[in-house]
Amino acid sequence: KETTKLKSIYLNEYIYVYLNDLDNHVNQLIDSLEIQRESVSMLISFWITLTSNEVQGIFKILMLITVLFMPCNLLAGMHSTNFKTQPQYQYINGYYIILSILAVVLIGMITWYRIKQWI
Repeated sequence: KETTKLKSIYLNEYIYVYLNDLDNHVNQLIDSLEIQRESVSMLISFWITLTSNEVQGIFKILMLITVLFMPCNLLAGMHSTNFKTQPQYQYINGYYIILSILAVVLIGMITWYRIKQWI
């Protein structure tokens, strides 16, 4: 009976050392996983920032296109109504006059945006 008791004590000490070692390894793995989780979290944040910057650039371009062509659409819409008396119909080159006005407005807006450094 004493040998069994001695083996049991020896086995318990061995298991205790093994479990303590295992606990240290598990804690190291948990720490490593936390570091990896933080790294992945930072990479995701970085990717979201890059993506949002790209989307902002696309929206900026679309906004500029919209803002540049809205006055042109307004002028074209006003001069394409079907009224009997329209000033541009009195002139032979009325169509080209309207196109020139649209071009001047567009070039003026582009120049203004470049002066303000919005483009």
